[in-house]
Amino acid sequence: MLVLHPLAPGWTFRQIVNDIVSSLLLIGGIAAASERPWAMASMSLVTAIVLILRWALRIMPSTGHAEWHALFLSLDFGLFALIVMARVFRDGPVTYHRIEGAIAVYLLLGFSWAGAYELVALRHPGAFAGPIGSGDAVVQSWVYFSYATLSTVGYGDIVPVHPVARSLAGLREAGAVRLTGNSASSAGKQ
Repeated sequence: MLVLHPLAPGWTFRQIVNDIVSSLLLIGGIAAASERPWAMASMSLVTAIVLILRWALRIMPSTGHAEWHALFLSLDFGLFALIVMARVFRDGPVTYHRIEGAIAVYLLLGFSWAGAYELVALRHPGAFAGPIGSGDAVVQSWVYFSYATLSTVGYGDIVPVHPVARSLAGLREAGAVRLTGNSASSAGKQ
């Protein structure tokens, strides 16, 4: 703490612990891609970029770093979701592990879309209306909005108003309906 505090006066202990835990989770997620060498290589590359950008944002905050971080974070979680989805929907009986995998896909997609919403908000300020937090609370706002739209609850407190934001939210909803339909269809075949 004596070394880090002067280097980054805005950091709190909670932020550092959160960044370390998040970094370890991303690194641990690479193991999910270990079945296929190309998947592991691509996941390792994207995860490395995300981690470099995450820590660069802490040291040198800028909108450019934040935009790239949001983009690669969205890609990282999206790739994780695709890899797990491939395992969930491959031929075979429905098992407890497949159900866990389907839940993991749902959660990973939520984080992936949260990164996409953050990117749109950074590129188009004012793209969303409503109580969007500031600082580290911004990420929580996008995760909240992502799961509110994924679950089709859509409380209406955060609303996409820019055409790009509205299109992204609509695409998200269509994908959620498709994923739910595929999951139900796969379970029904067994």
